[in-house]
Amino acid sequence: MFCSISGETPKEPVVSRVSGNIYERRLIEQAINETSKDPVTQQECSLDDLVPVKVPEFIKPRPPSTTSLPALLSLFQEEWDALALEQFDLRKKLSETKQELSTSLYSLDAAFRVISRLTKERDEAREALAKFSDNISSISQPTADRAANHDIEMKDNNEDTKTTLNSTVERTLTQLSSKRKQTKLQPTWATPEVLNQLVHSSPATVFPSAEKDVNSVLIPRPGSAGVSLCSVDNRVSLLDCHTNKPLKSFDSSVTACCWLDISKFALINADTKKIEIYNVPEEVESISGPSLSIPVENENLMFLSSHPSGEYVVAATDAACILYSMKEAVYSVNISNTITALSFHPDGHIFAVGKKNGEIEFFETASGVSAARFGPQDGSIQSLQFGENGYWLAATATNEKGTSIWHLGKSKLVHVVPTDANTSAAVLDLTCQLLASSDDKYLYIHSYVKASKSWNLVSKVEASLISNLAWMEDPHKLVYCTNQGSVCLLENIN
Repeated sequence: MFCSISGETPKEPVVSRVSGNIYERRLIEQAINETSKDPVTQQECSLDDLVPVKVPEFIKPRPPSTTSLPALLSLFQEEWDALALEQFDLRKKLSETKQELSTSLYSLDAAFRVISRLTKERDEAREALAKFSDNISSISQPTADRAANHDIEMKDNNEDTKTTLNSTVERTLTQLSSKRKQTKLQPTWATPEVLNQLVHSSPATVFPSAEKDVNSVLIPRPGSAGVSLCSVDNRVSLLDCHTNKPLKSFDSSVTACCWLDISKFALINADTKKIEIYNVPEEVESISGPSLSIPVENENLMFLSSHPSGEYVVAATDAACILYSMKEAVYSVNISNTITALSFHPDGHIFAVGKKNGEIEFFETASGVSAARFGPQDGSIQSLQFGENGYWLAATATNEKGTSIWHLGKSKLVHVVPTDANTSAAVLDLTCQLLASSDDKYLYIHSYVKASKSWNLVSKVEASLISNLAWMEDPHKLVYCTNQGSVCLLENIN
């Protein structure tokens, strides 16, 4: 029987009810008075928890004086007891310190691993941004040289105009990019069986055929599945794709049109030489005249695309892009090659220009400075569409059998979705997981498989003379336009 503190045979042994250990009474009482805890288990302990252990009684000697040898031995014994208690505490604290040090070192190692991973991700993001900004994908021309190749003319030197443009672009970019989340496919309809039923359904003619070789374009209203803008042979109409009938037609010769937001659209009126803004009330038939008119200097505007804020539009001739506010032109950028397509990024900080030589060039909205250049593709660019995920750009070219999908962050071509012949039209849906495309004979629907990072053909059906495709907000509907001026609706009514 030994004391758990001193390791010696106790003179007055006691046992702790808390831990069950045996102690010398004076040592355990001293420890409890100082800490109120059992020195071995660190459990709460009081003097009442000490139970004496009965041992044979013996006669205690009289207290010796400090000058005698027995007194000195007693003094040494007390010092030894104090030293034993202190040594026990030191050993216990040393053990706890080692455990804390081990935990700290483990946490430090984990922190270093996290920092290393975050640093790697940061470097990869910077590298991707640098690749996109400096355009090392296929053309090694420096950014300064590219900017020098474009004559940027500021129409108004007013600093307030520049400040308003910069703040609008930054605010729109911040709001839209922070909320941008990839929309998921709806399991109730986006299955191969349902898509097959969709493309094999009988098309309903929304707009009658002009029976002549004309271009037709349909632009769905944002946030609404029914009303759409339709341009056929330079004549614009508002169509209701629910009831399959025209709602409002405009007699003026229109070269391009686009939606600004759900309640406004813009068109280039070739007769008045103005960009006209129309408000769309609930009763679409009651539209009268334009609510705003923006004068244009160039009479040959052929393309129009709106900034996501609805406060600016970019119009283009075959040789220049002009940014307009709702009052006047802000700046113009001269392009060295013929312009064949135009599109704003969904966040609004850049816009893309397709060229006849197959190149795609990106410009900063706030300044008009060239930001990057992709391509060239085989033939002139027919159409450009930024994916709603924010980092894909779908492009078609006249001599290519498929749709090219470029990755903005990686500055490279990541997918080519094939067709049997030269692709005439292509469009991504809101989820960027469905692609409808066409050639001179067939209509194709491909579905993106994220696991394999590839596009699978879901359906292929005969449909000739398609010049334009559009997914409606309601994913049960796919609208296409023909080279004969017809607008047809595919709808899965099951």
